[in-house]
Amino acid sequence: LISRHLDALTHCRWVSVSIDAGTEEGYERRKGFDGFAAVRDNIRTLRSLSPGLEITYKFLVTPDNYSEIQVAARWARDLKCSNFHARPVCKPAVNIQAGDTEPIFTPEQVVEAAANLKQAAHLFGSQVPVHATTSKFSAAWDREHRFKRCHAVAMTAVLSPTRLELCCDRRGDPKTTLVSWGGDASWHRVREAITSSWDSDRHWDLMQRIRLADCPRCTYAIHNELYEAFVLRDDACKNFI
Repeated sequence: LISRHLDALTHCRWVSVSIDAGTEEGYERRKGFDGFAAVRDNIRTLRSLSPGLEITYKFLVTPDNYSEIQVAARWARDLKCSNFHARPVCKPAVNIQAGDTEPIFTPEQVVEAAANLKQAAHLFGSQVPVHATTSKFSAAWDREHRFKRCHAVAMTAVLSPTRLELCCDRRGDPKTTLVSWGGDASWHRVREAITSSWDSDRHWDLMQRIRLADCPRCTYAIHNELYEAFVLRDDACKNFI
């Protein structure tokens, strides 16, 4: 896809490439086709065309690819990526709502994967920043919500070609879809749909009905934690005087 949109991508500030592998075999196993070499070539081309562009090598950690974390971070360095981002995979909302509670990782896998992330940062962190997003998970790399309710859906949204949704972690879920405009994606129709539905009674009703038990790990966890800490509980004593 990078090669098809090179001109547009050079006008971006940040481009994230979801690779999730560090070897040809790992890429084919994860993506279903042999394309790792082509992706690397595309990143090199993109970097040569846009030296100042922030390019992130993304790595979704799974039980069958965490052994490739270090070699993937080395590729991120060699390809002159700006960052290497890794996070554990999580169950989608549809699985959770169907009652799937089985852990994805064994305790031994969590320890080994975390050690690989730490070693990758040690080996390559001075040349390419290695970021491991594990703070939104429990110690077992399972979902964990350290807040009581979802407040983020009043602050964020996900825009697709056919609808406006309130949560990126529950894309496609009717319970978090605010409005749909079907096949009419004209600017006038989309603008009217968004402006008439945002901050509407339906918007607030959807927010009130969200159950954390139906949610996977939360991308917007920090939004919710800060809102409850500093607005609801006033932990910072902003109203002291």
